[in-house]
Amino acid sequence: MKMKEKKNKFPAIIAVIIIVIVIIAVFKSMSVWEHKNSTVSAGDTEQTEQTDDVDTVYYDGKLYAQRQDLESVLIMGVDKYEDQMNDEGYSNNQQSDFIMLLVMDKTNNSYSVLHINRDTMTDIPTLDIYGDPSGSVYGQLALAHTYGKGGNDSCRNSVKAVSNYLFGVNIDHYIALTMDAVPELNDLVGGVTVKLLDDFTKYYPEMTEGSELTLNGEEALAYVRYRMDIGDSTNINRMERQRQYMLALKDKFAEKVNSDDNFMLNTIGILSDYMVSDCTADQLSSICNTCMADKDNGFVEIPGEAVKGEEYMEFYADEDELMKTVIDLFYEPYTETK
Repeated sequence: MKMKEKKNKFPAIIAVIIIVIVIIAVFKSMSVWEHKNSTVSAGDTEQTEQTDDVDTVYYDGKLYAQRQDLESVLIMGVDKYEDQMNDEGYSNNQQSDFIMLLVMDKTNNSYSVLHINRDTMTDIPTLDIYGDPSGSVYGQLALAHTYGKGGNDSCRNSVKAVSNYLFGVNIDHYIALTMDAVPELNDLVGGVTVKLLDDFTKYYPEMTEGSELTLNGEEALAYVRYRMDIGDSTNINRMERQRQYMLALKDKFAEKVNSDDNFMLNTIGILSDYMVSDCTADQLSSICNTCMADKDNGFVEIPGEAVKGEEYMEFYADEDELMKTVIDLFYEPYTETK
């Protein structure tokens, strides 16, 4: 049987997410490998209530019900901060510098990606020295990952924090990738070429704003990680660079997958130590196939204001836009069932 040629249909928006998912899925399930060779306006809000066992909310004078045909995955890029306080012996030195929520619409065969600012100021849950819930603190969303031991418990705490921030929407799974994996990914594909959006000559003389440069691993990590003394020093600026880099990485990754049969297996061995996820092999395979085949609705970003706080940058989301985004992504007009 002659195999049909597979088009390069890697979603442009979530390249790193897809890479992570594909790597894990291939490692644990050959179904993804087989897939490679086959065809393939603001309003007032009121309290949330329960109606016929469905979560509902009033928004702009209308009743909406939380959709049951969605599946969501929290994607985190985790980085280490050596000077971070080890609070009460249970906090670790990791923060979620990169936060995205992949929302898959099973009815319409599409997906969206909510890119969340890591500096978002919100209530985040805390854990005690035994890992049990101990209340909450008001701070950057990224700090939710500092509670726990840096593995699954920290990921679960981040999931809870993001869910609370989004008015309690359900988040089904999580995938965390340490930022140390960026140089590895970059060099695996032979370097990634971008037109630099900011000036990095303070760290690398060749990285001048506006120049087109093929980044090596360390330069790539700096490009998606650094923000202090870069541009306006805000995470909003860094998020734009991260998205630009992912698009370029996607193209190089797709080239390698389609030209080198051993590329995926080589990638698995290098990156498996950098990831934490609660997904099973079947779930990872399903997520991967969805993102490779379904319609890409693109990025969604919540507008707001970034300000310099007493200790660090703080991002305050526009509450009306936040609620509208949640309604658009997770709810539909309520219809009473008999």
